[in-house]
Amino acid sequence: MYSSTKQVKDYVFCADCEQCFGKVETWIKPMLLEVGGPFLLRERLMKQAPIDKTADWELYETVSNPEINVDKLTHFGIGVFYKGAVHPWKNGTPEPYLEVAPEEQESLRKYLLGLADLPKGMALSLSVDSLPVVWQGMIQPYRAEPLGGFKRYVFYVPGIFFHLLIGEGVQGVVPNFSPDPRHLILDDWKVWGARTVPTGISRDEPDCVSMPGSDIADRFSAIWKFHVSGRKIEARHLFTACLPLLRYELQPALGVSTK
Repeated sequence: MYSSTKQVKDYVFCADCEQCFGKVETWIKPMLLEVGGPFLLRERLMKQAPIDKTADWELYETVSNPEINVDKLTHFGIGVFYKGAVHPWKNGTPEPYLEVAPEEQESLRKYLLGLADLPKGMALSLSVDSLPVVWQGMIQPYRAEPLGGFKRYVFYVPGIFFHLLIGEGVQGVVPNFSPDPRHLILDDWKVWGARTVPTGISRDEPDCVSMPGSDIADRFSAIWKFHVSGRKIEARHLFTACLPLLRYELQPALGVSTK
């Protein structure tokens, strides 16, 4: 990640609210992956042994990790979803950026102000990319396809995918940052069936597809494998993650593969 003046911004919240958001953002910014630098959140996460693991993912308990501020990490994630739910953030439309029910917006607002915990029908879950090369980009919050019968909203910052799931009983099903005594995080993109970026495909594995973009041929191979195995949602998520780089490389007269 690197600083930029190209930001989505508007005058929406009062000074006190902006200060509240700002304190959390100040903490999380150095935790994110820096271009050519460390990925502090992942480094701190992996200092402790996972409490569960498979060939695809590892599950960590962060409540016992003094180097990870669970409250601020949770506040940041919920804050991004709330901002998307209460303002258009784009010209020409009065509709909020995210379609979130009024009562759900109110639950998010109360949590952010410290007036209440997240209700039992909401769960925030995070997955951390464990690939050696992490995609440097951002995906603004959007409503994804339902998962396990729950409404799902997601967004991505370098190395971390945030999932907000809403529905009755969700906290009993999803590894999450709710008031449960265990605060869990996955050191992998494969979170609770929402497989987004593959980690089991090696970079030296023969690719089964051939198309422009030789610098991310392994991702194209993964998209194809997701598609032919019927995992259409994962294929679409990974393709969406690749689009910014593809668009950059396909500019007229550029003709390069960026690495």
